[in-house]
Amino acid sequence: FLSAVHRHSHLDVLVPAPAWREVQVSSTLFSFLPHKQVSTYQQEMTADVDVHPPKDAAEETNKEDQSLALIERPIPDESTWTLLRESYLRVKKTSCVDDEEALAEAEKIASSKKGTGFCVPFKIGRAPGKGRGIFATSTILEGTVVMSETPTAYFYTEKEWREFLSYLPHDVACDVAVWAWVYEEEDSGPPSVGLDLGPGSLMNHGGPKSHHGGTIVNNGENLEPNNLVYKEDSWDLIAAHDIQAGEEILCDYEEFHNYKHSLDWFEETCKEFSF
Repeated sequence: FLSAVHRHSHLDVLVPAPAWREVQVSSTLFSFLPHKQVSTYQQEMTADVDVHPPKDAAEETNKEDQSLALIERPIPDESTWTLLRESYLRVKKTSCVDDEEALAEAEKIASSKKGTGFCVPFKIGRAPGKGRGIFATSTILEGTVVMSETPTAYFYTEKEWREFLSYLPHDVACDVAVWAWVYEEEDSGPPSVGLDLGPGSLMNHGGPKSHHGGTIVNNGENLEPNNLVYKEDSWDLIAAHDIQAGEEILCDYEEFHNYKHSLDWFEETCKEFSF
């Protein structure tokens, strides 16, 4: 979520299920035969909200219908993150045979050496009206690093994305499609699909960081202000103000997801893998 946290997550509510991360679940797909491995989920269920920005009135109406129909989604456990990381490594072993650095990074992620990316105690819980979310379990003081060295996957081609999705059970692939985002900036190289391979994918979207202390209206949706901001000259996310125990931890999806991206194949896969 967020190495360039980038995440998204999101609202469970999606990152780009950005009010979406969970609210939207987006990020990688494919044509290979699905892998038979099935992750174990906790019995507790939660509602998810989808998070891709509407491109026109018709699409916006469709998004609303999807979120109203919101299917309850289970809370992922460690087996889910392990499956995602191992599947990512399988993809990179094929696509990065001549890129030792990229393969070494994928191996590091798959071995869980990067952990969750969270530097503070947290828990996954239910966020009213959103779905799953990340909550502080103790007070986090302003300026504290909340996330760093997040285990983030990047997919640069449709083939990589679809291959990755093909290794996942269908329900997990649908979650992933909501959690993913597109990183595309001028002069930053080719666009890529990003995905947090850990709990950061469940982080929901808050309003712009310049807004504090009130409700923000974005695309007709009421949002709480995000309470994480990027540390200067770093991908680390720090607390924008004191975050109390039990408070949901929120980020601004627009900081890393390009809603006007050029990856049409990513949008197509998100439609294919929708609940």
